[in-house]
Parts: sequence; C-alpha cells; structure tokens
Amino acid sequence: MNLNFTQKELLNRWLNAEADESDIAAIKNDPELLEYIQISQAASHLATPEYELEKAYEKLIAKRNQPQKVYKLFTFQKVYRYAAILIALVGVYYFFQTRPSVIEVAYAQQSEIVLPDASEVLINAGSKLSYQKNNWNKKRLIHLEGEAYFKVSKGGKFTVQTSLGNVQVVGTQFNVNQRENLFEVECYQGKVDVSHGREIIRLTPGKCVKLSTDGTLVLSSIVAKAPFWTTGVSNFENESLQIVLDELKRQYNLQIDVDSTVSLDQRFTGSFKRGNLDLALKTICLPLKLTYRFIADKKVVLHAEN
Repeated sequence: MNLNFTQKELLNRWLNAEADESDIAAIKNDPELLEYIQISQAASHLATPEYELEKAYEKLIAKRNQPQKVYKLFTFQKVYRYAAILIALVGVYYFFQTRPSVIEVAYAQQSEIVLPDASEVLINAGSKLSYQKNNWNKKRLIHLEGEAYFKVSKGGKFTVQTSLGNVQVVGTQFNVNQRENLFEVECYQGKVDVSHGREIIRLTPGKCVKLSTDGTLVLSSIVAKAPFWTTGVSNFENESLQIVLDELKRQYNLQIDVDSTVSLDQRFTGSFKRGNLDLALKTICLPLKLTYRFIADKKVVLHAEN
C-alpha cells in the first residue's frame, strides 16, 4: 500500500498530534489512512500478558468436556499486510523527521530566519540554505549556496558548509558569500575558522578572507560594522565586471545581455543601491565607459562606448 504525498503529510501531523479539524475530517474520509492509524493504535497497546499457571489449569478442566470450536486461521497474507503497514508507518515518520528545512530566496528578495537555538540568519537574494531542524541541538550544521549573514548564539560548534569551503564558529557574527568560483568570509564579532581543502585561517573581528584565482585563501581587513548588502548596498573592491553584473541581476531580477565589445574581465570598484535600477546601471557603466539600453521592462543590453 503506497501513500501519496498529501496522505503522508496528514499521517505525519496525526502521528505528531498536530492534526487540526480539517486534517481529522480528511483522515476519516480516507480508508487507507484509517487502516494505517488503526494498525498503529493497535501496535501501541501491545503488551505481553502475564501467564498464571493455576488459572490456566482451572480453565483447562472447565472446558475439557465442552464441544470444540473451529477457528479460522490468521493467514500469513494478513500478517504480511499488517507488517507492511507498520513498516510504512515507520518510514513515513522517519521521512518527515529527517527531512531538512530548506529556504530559497528569489531574485530581488531577502529573507531573515531564526534557527532553533535563537541564532539569526539574513539571507541575500538568489541564495539557498538548508539545515536539519529536528537534530539541530546535537549538530548545528548549515548548507549554504549564495550569501548569508549570521548572528550565532553561544553553544556548541556551528558550521556553515559551501561547495568551496567551510566556516566553523562557536558564537559570533560573520558573513559568507559563495557563488560559483567566489568564496569570501567576513568576521564582525568573535572568531571564525575558515577552511578550504587543507588550508585553515582563523579570522578575528575586522578581518576577512577570500579565495584567490590560484586557489589559496587571502587575508585582508574590513572597516564596516556589518555587510554592506544588509543595509541595501552592494559593494565591490576590484571585482570583475562579471561578478558585479551577476549581483545586479540578483538584486533587481534583471536579464542582462553584454555586447561582444564589452570585456567581462575588467575590474570595478564601487557600489550600487537597491531601489533605483537606472541609478545602479549608471554607477556601474560610467566609470567603465559603457552604455546601456532597455529592450524590455527587465532586460538590458550593455555596449562599450565608441
């Protein structure tokens, strides 16, 4: 007997005593779910009966001369069916208990979450974060694709894993940015251990580390008290135009076409604000002697100046 996703959701809420009136009504109208629940309830009350020799002997004597009754055998098919239902119940419960919590933030959006230990995470546009909620107190582990700013409550080891490197702390405030070949970590409070392969660097407040093009971690300093993007500003220090335009796409949910006359490897130092796309494009294009034109509401083409 296979349950669909909706049935599994209903069963999970019932097993965890979270079912509301509408859930209960749906379960009552579903014969398959009713059978699962009846088997589960029966199994939860199973107990080994006490065996009293004297009473058993007395019952045997009393029934000795009574006509024998014929009982229908409990078939193996039923045993297998009930066993399969019990196994399915356990599987459904395990699936929902071990399923990770996933937060995906769309372009032009940001999202803030509070973890089970009261740690706070602000997630930037075009990012994805996942963690195991039910096992959080034993293992504070987060998988990150994109950029997020963490304010970690004191406790056990807190780890952020990315495809390019890991960050490990106890209680601190830090920013992690990992996109394609970009990996950068900034420490604002406490201490942060950043690892890439066998290389490990410990950051203190006001320090940051970035993965270089040759695959090594490069240490530098920061003066800001928090990441620029948390205040609505995207800031760049000698970054390639490709990285700058990728961030512009995420913050404005924009499609950008680049003319063959434009080099995406040229460097840009500066910043743009969210909330004014035309001003953001001018901020990027003017220093690099580029021009732009809209060919649709959310589509721009860049050209090099003649």
